[in-house]
Amino acid sequence: MGAIMKGVLGALLFLVGMRVSLVALLVLIASPVLAQGVLRGPGGPVTTVPTTAGGVPQTAGAFTLNNGSTLQRQWVTINDPAIPATFSRLTGATTRSQGNSYTYFADIDFQVTAPLAAIQFNWILFDLWGRTMQVQTFTQVKDYPIGTQTFGFSWIASEARDVQRYFASITYIARVRTMDGKVIEVNQALVEAEALKLDAGFKTRNISIQP
Repeated sequence: MGAIMKGVLGALLFLVGMRVSLVALLVLIASPVLAQGVLRGPGGPVTTVPTTAGGVPQTAGAFTLNNGSTLQRQWVTINDPAIPATFSRLTGATTRSQGNSYTYFADIDFQVTAPLAAIQFNWILFDLWGRTMQVQTFTQVKDYPIGTQTFGFSWIASEARDVQRYFASITYIARVRTMDGKVIEVNQALVEAEALKLDAGFKTRNISIQP
């Protein structure tokens, strides 16, 4: 009887283990993880609702850019494993308007894995016709200790029609300077591989990581 009980107990433990493994696998599949250093997903609607100076949306009597469209922008976030700083989540450029002025805005959350003295972020914007619009860079010279960092960055759109046709963005860390003086630049092949999916004519020589 003892041997039989041990066999039954062993079978039950095996089944429980299989169930736990299956649940863990399903959770992993459903989670928005960085696959091969790249995260893709929706970046919100292409509509741009006017806001007040305090950022409150103005819906009554205000002009909404691309009003009536259900298109969702596409965001691509690249994490190069060689760079000691990685994005914590999917990120990209959103759009805002106030009066006759339009701006792009990005909220950035990233993890620093080695002390940094400077960091440069790049955004490549694409229009809805599959063409590269612009490359925006932002360099911050600041001591970054190991840990989570957060900040926001915005830049002015040259024309309302640029915001109107803006459809997708690629966000990546172009380069960093570590506290011990080492400069590490992004692998441009990673950037080009993603950009070619949005613009078949994209060439890395068309962009520069220079600020």
